[in-house]
Amino acid sequence: MKKREVLSKDSTWKIVVEAWPVNLFFYKAMGISTNVYERNSGFWAWLGAWKFVKASLLSVSGAMSYRLAPGFSAPLPGSPLFLSNFSKAECSIWVFGIGVKIKIDLIFNPSDPSTGGAPSLIADGLSGSGSATRKGETLATSTVSYP
Repeated sequence: MKKREVLSKDSTWKIVVEAWPVNLFFYKAMGISTNVYERNSGFWAWLGAWKFVKASLLSVSGAMSYRLAPGFSAPLPGSPLFLSNFSKAECSIWVFGIGVKIKIDLIFNPSDPSTGGAPSLIADGLSGSGSATRKGETLATSTVSYP
């Protein structure tokens, strides 16, 4: 898992965007998540811990890729995703079997999965970004990639 964090100007809240894979024997998954946190206050402030908090606008977007076909990518299902009054947004895909397959045409462009005869590649990378607006301030990350 790889992640990027961005703190607000007053350091009271932050966003964390993660690119994550799951590789179990017959279960594969990958995705991009955007989480919004607020610094604990009161008695628990001395711990420096963070808790989930809602943002007025939250977004996440991501794409799958295949390293042997540079420049080729296909959007993750549900990407881009925009939510209001949530603390987490996620775009992901999962399968039982060999891996997540990306349908492409012969010049390595994403195409309609129903296209007959197009080759399939097994996705082995992903990249994405996220943003959140809270208290009139917008935080956004640069691209996070895995691997």
